[in-house]
Amino acid sequence: MGDSSCRFCNEFETLNHLFLSCPTTKVAWSIVARCIGADNIPNSLSQFWRWCQLWIPVKPQLHAFLLAAVCWAIWKARNDAYFNAKLIHHPAEIICRACAFLSFWAGLHKDTVQDQIKEGVGMLLSLACQMLASQNRAPTRSLLPPPQQDSSGAPSDDEN
Repeated sequence: MGDSSCRFCNEFETLNHLFLSCPTTKVAWSIVARCIGADNIPNSLSQFWRWCQLWIPVKPQLHAFLLAAVCWAIWKARNDAYFNAKLIHHPAEIICRACAFLSFWAGLHKDTVQDQIKEGVGMLLSLACQMLASQNRAPTRSLLPPPQQDSSGAPSDDEN
């Protein structure tokens, strides 16, 4: 990936970090979680599949569809930051982009599935837009909570 620093948080960038455990992308996944009523977010790909089975009672193909849209939106935002120096102001922007992908790709499915996708996109987009409207366009880093620390003051390895 060239320079190994994450464009959202400057930590070491791995695929798992970028798509699931980066503080910025964790906020994006928390928007999805809030929309579906989940009380947690996945921090690995294997957890994502179990998370979907628990919280999203639709066909497993739609779980992959959601994963592809969110990860593609994260990748596009990362590349905008890397190649164009265009930073996001809030992780909800990633979700808005993912919703655009989901809406566009919905045409690949049968009408009944398209309706499910459109309903889900509507709820997710509404929540993301509410979050964007309520924030004051501060830089993303100031919107994120500080890293968890253990009792010695060192960053904790325990994540959600």
